[in-house]
Amino acid sequence: MKVLNKEDLLVRANGLAYKKYAKGPFTGTAVSFHNNGQLKTKESYKYGSLVGNYEEYFKNGKLKKRGIYSLWQEPDFISSWLDVYLSVHEEPENGYFVYITICGDGDHSQYEVFKDGKPLDSFAVERQASQFAVGRYKGHWNDAPVPEFICAWEPRYCNIRKNDALTKIREGVWEWFSALGSSFDSNQHGSEIWHELSCTAWLFRKVHIKNSIRNEESNYNVYNRLFFKDDHMYRSEYFEDSGGREVTHYNKDGSSLIEEFDADGNLIESRVHTDSISDMDDDIPF
Repeated sequence: MKVLNKEDLLVRANGLAYKKYAKGPFTGTAVSFHNNGQLKTKESYKYGSLVGNYEEYFKNGKLKKRGIYSLWQEPDFISSWLDVYLSVHEEPENGYFVYITICGDGDHSQYEVFKDGKPLDSFAVERQASQFAVGRYKGHWNDAPVPEFICAWEPRYCNIRKNDALTKIREGVWEWFSALGSSFDSNQHGSEIWHELSCTAWLFRKVHIKNSIRNEESNYNVYNRLFFKDDHMYRSEYFEDSGGREVTHYNKDGSSLIEEFDADGNLIESRVHTDSISDMDDDIPF
């Protein structure tokens, strides 16, 4: 397969790409470079049209975007378009540096947070209908900072080593965001890194965050917090608009202890539920 510097390609009046002075349309791979010499783009051509794999990189050599060009060809019409299945954005803010990896149509995004050039935290944002879940998975990325990761249901695009792969095992606190009312306050109930980042501020409304945000950007509240250990949920907290909250502790024998608190944090009721978690799936967001 021919590899050509993109500067040596010319697009002629027929819309097809040609190598300079060549008679026929170009078939092969074209590359471009940043000013520092690092690879910038890598794209495939067939008979002068973009088709197949497309990759774009940051100046530091890390992957920024990956997709596939599809080709539609008719006797009098040729068109190609890019289907992006991975896109990474850089967000420098408040001493942090954030890489945001968006998978496919945006139902899954991965946030990699760095402080002073070193990995600080990693979390995922998952969309289900009109609601969002934010939390962490167990495992770590190989060759940080930018993970070459696609959701687990698309493993053909995941080229990190298996023993370093970020697994789909939930770990720690997961927060469920909805347009429902909520009394959640991160000062009172616990602050997570995503509460501080303006690039995730669109998730919040009544949640207290350190960054100021415009009202029209704040659409969702934390109305449910779930706590996991090795994908096993052992605690949940439901925040009511009235200011109260319901806390459920899940026991290993399948029973659960449910505690209800008023807006001042006073315990008003405690009861035991004998159904197992599997019997309560309808009440669990995941």
